[in-house]
Amino acid sequence: MTTKKDINPQLLKILVCPVTKGPLIYDRKKGELISKKAGLAFPVKEGIPIMLTNAARKISKDKKNSFSTVSHPSLDEAHFRQLILPF
Repeated sequence: MTTKKDINPQLLKILVCPVTKGPLIYDRKKGELISKKAGLAFPVKEGIPIMLTNAARKISKDKKNSFSTVSHPSLDEAHFRQLILPF
């Protein structure tokens, strides 16, 4: 059985949109990295971002503005350690 893994917070700090080179927003519920400027949602599978434009889904103009501007999730220390220590 596979479990949904969160993306490494350190990786979120350095990832940019491959199309616009702009910031990405992590949507934890959908498991996607969102590029508002490009209007694309890149999937995150097993904690690994798939940064290929042909793997991304297009998002509507309305949804582009519905995401927060935080580029990485806030984590409590225990959750952060759980994500980082295995690496």
